[in-house]
Amino acid sequence: MTVPQARRVDVPKVLLDSKEFTGAHYMSAYEVPAPDARSATPEQWGRATFEGAPAPVRGFLGMGWTQVLRLRLGPRSSHDHILGWHLSGPVSTQDDDFDSLVLEGHSGLVATYNIVMVKSAAVVWATAVHFRKPAGRVVWRTAQPVHQLTVPTLLKRAGRSLSLG
Repeated sequence: MTVPQARRVDVPKVLLDSKEFTGAHYMSAYEVPAPDARSATPEQWGRATFEGAPAPVRGFLGMGWTQVLRLRLGPRSSHDHILGWHLSGPVSTQDDDFDSLVLEGHSGLVATYNIVMVKSAAVVWATAVHFRKPAGRVVWRTAQPVHQLTVPTLLKRAGRSLSLG
């Protein structure tokens, strides 16, 4: 059986009022169906998505995050980080229908959040970007197409590596 494609979806309503998404200048969400999604934690999904990417892809992404977006990422070897993104805990909501994890990256140009939502039959990867300076909008225009190509591809790959398909 093959893992279904990750597809672009609306940002889940439960996230729109969260501190990560309130006032965001860019938002996106991708979902991959996975009947047994909860057999892995949001952290396992996040690690499989970013850390499970091929080494050249990890290097390319890391360069873009640090050199283009100027994100101040943490140590890749830290248990509190996923490929340098700080793990800041679950999204604060009243909804118990999903488990979540927030990955944060900040710079003088942007504040970025990737939320991994594990629901009963799917995983959603939602991203919010806040521009801190006008130049943040300019650099995001460069990063956005890469983001829109890599997130669904890596999310599908994560599903395959977690044996969900």
